[in-house]
Amino acid sequence: MESTLSEPLVALLGAAQPALAIWYADPLPPPKARLLQEMARRERQACLCRGEPCFRLELLQLVCRYWLDAGAGQTYRQLVSLPRDAAGQALLELVYGQLLISRRLNPARWHLERGFALAARVLGSADYFTLVRRHERLGWLPLGDTPAAPATLQALLNEAGVIAQLAESQRTLHAQTHCDTVG
Repeated sequence: MESTLSEPLVALLGAAQPALAIWYADPLPPPKARLLQEMARRERQACLCRGEPCFRLELLQLVCRYWLDAGAGQTYRQLVSLPRDAAGQALLELVYGQLLISRRLNPARWHLERGFALAARVLGSADYFTLVRRHERLGWLPLGDTPAAPATLQALLNEAGVIAQLAESQRTLHAQTHCDTVG
């Protein structure tokens, strides 16, 4: 049953340290979100009984609550004090920023920038440039206070690419028009 779920999210169920350059915010249909939330709850309970850290499971709960429209903002505020290191703090900010930008909401850029600043110290060069390129492209998206329809990373990158191309052609057109009038 886990194979029908998003691989990055299923990876949060495992014991490995979650990767900072992965995209965790592709839309999750409510039935899958509920299933994953229950799996995370059981695994969290087991981790607590063993005395193991379970921040990755708290993060997975945040993702599920976001897609279930069940108080993700409050959950985020509760999680801010949990990570013990820069990588955990970076992961929280990156994931929350990803969730927000998937619906094109205003505070997304702030969270992504904060997450990147925290992650930059611990990222390998390939992951560093993956995030730089992704955030640069996503920076073209218009954000607002009203949630848009959820979108996958690929859809967001495609939309941002079109916006960037249109902006560049407008600049080129303006530059060419200006040259024609003066010379």
